[in-house]
Amino acid sequence: MQQLIGDIRDSMQRPKYRIGTVILHEDDGKLNVVDGQQRIITFSIIALYLDKKNNEGRIKIDDIPKPDITPSPFGREASERNILENYKAVGEILSEYDDDYLATFANYFLHNCEVIIIRLARLDEAFQMFDSQNSRGKALYPTDLLKAFHIREMNPRYVTDEQRLAMVRLWEDIEPTAINSLFSDYLYKIKCWAFGNDVDIRGFSADHIELFKGIHETDLNDAGNYNSENNWAKPFLYAKSYIDDHRNENQTLIRYGALQPIEYPFQLDHPIINGETFFRMVDHYYKLCLKYDLLDDEGIEDTVPDSRIIEQVREFDHDTRYNYVRNLFNCLLLFYVDRFGEQELERALKKLFMYAYLPRVSMSQVRRWTINKYALGSDSGRMSTISKINLFSYLQQTHRATDFLDLSLPTPPSNVNRNSYPELWEMFDNIQDSASKLQLDADDNINTKADKRAAAESIVIALGKLSPGDADTVRESLHKIGIIRHKRIQGAKWESTLWDGKKSLSEVNESLIDLMRKEAE
Repeated sequence: MQQLIGDIRDSMQRPKYRIGTVILHEDDGKLNVVDGQQRIITFSIIALYLDKKNNEGRIKIDDIPKPDITPSPFGREASERNILENYKAVGEILSEYDDDYLATFANYFLHNCEVIIIRLARLDEAFQMFDSQNSRGKALYPTDLLKAFHIREMNPRYVTDEQRLAMVRLWEDIEPTAINSLFSDYLYKIKCWAFGNDVDIRGFSADHIELFKGIHETDLNDAGNYNSENNWAKPFLYAKSYIDDHRNENQTLIRYGALQPIEYPFQLDHPIINGETFFRMVDHYYKLCLKYDLLDDEGIEDTVPDSRIIEQVREFDHDTRYNYVRNLFNCLLLFYVDRFGEQELERALKKLFMYAYLPRVSMSQVRRWTINKYALGSDSGRMSTISKINLFSYLQQTHRATDFLDLSLPTPPSNVNRNSYPELWEMFDNIQDSASKLQLDADDNINTKADKRAAAESIVIALGKLSPGDADTVRESLHKIGIIRHKRIQGAKWESTLWDGKKSLSEVNESLIDLMRKEAE
């Protein structure tokens, strides 16, 4: 706002000052603003302030025309809040001018400032013009270009203007800053790290929007090939076709709440279907981020599941030293629930925390490139002492949550100064202690077969939290309830079987369950 007013003031010696372009879509006698919303609102705010001063008699100018604008109901509350803040900002800037100079400024603003107006009858042409304009200039956000591209991808032969506008409203119901954060802080980084690629040190930009363009819904793709020949795309198109058919066939039941709609099974590492599905994907991941408190969106209450780990992590949010590792933790959390939902979520959170916050206690300085190399499992520089695991890639290739939870993660180097970040070390120690101590209710009163079996099953659950160094604890517990009668001989036998490197913990658990059932009979 201050820059615009300053530019107008500096141009007052010129006959005309061209401020920019507005792109409009003609729709049944109405004009929808495709590009230039911010300019129109800004001009209206300035005009409103000048009209107020004119009515107060401070300046004498011609009657100011009142714009006939119908705002969209989507995101209206946030827009009204921003307009009020900007109106106050205009008042603070223009109140510094005396009455004569303010009158001169007002007349120049109203009669000498110009915008170019482009009116187009077809919505896809309007957004194509928007895309062309902004890809050559500087867009407010890279996501603006994605919005224009995917609206243009909704072919008018198959998609009505009403459907296009519905997707625009779905997008505009989210604050622009939240959409940009969703892509720059999460979707872009997860896509890069899951496929073993570097995150650009400059962050998400227009250079990276191709990552979020994918399958064309129309017959031909950019290479001139038919989708019938794109076998890789067929599973995703089949899924979309089924969901579209279900929605169309059951629209009355869905509208009246008698049937829940089926949602497309989005996955972060899957190709994107251009057009409508892209907008639904943005809405899906926006809501998922809100659920787990991953986006700053005032006025919307998150529904984070009860979690001691998340509560403790939040306590560090005021300290900027944790910003980079917190973002890494958030990315991993989003990727985990994207693949496995809330299966064993608290156990997963402990693993994700230990992995994501390890650089903070292991290194004196943590920077963007540090986190990038660490996430990729790079062994360059200091990172070689703490990790060679790309946890994103491991998550992408893992088909069961239990397999992910069985993975052994790196621990802090032994020579690290524990006096730094004491609150983190306390969390590390608590997590490791809980993983190395079996939380059993078994005592000297275990006599019945049912008690023995219940205690044995508690041991099996606890095994998933252990590492080879916890063998003595397990052996003592199994001996206590009579599953192992000779600690030394049979204990050594099952210990070697458990951690011989050939079996996962889930496989060993199954064999132990069989053993326990036989002993409990």
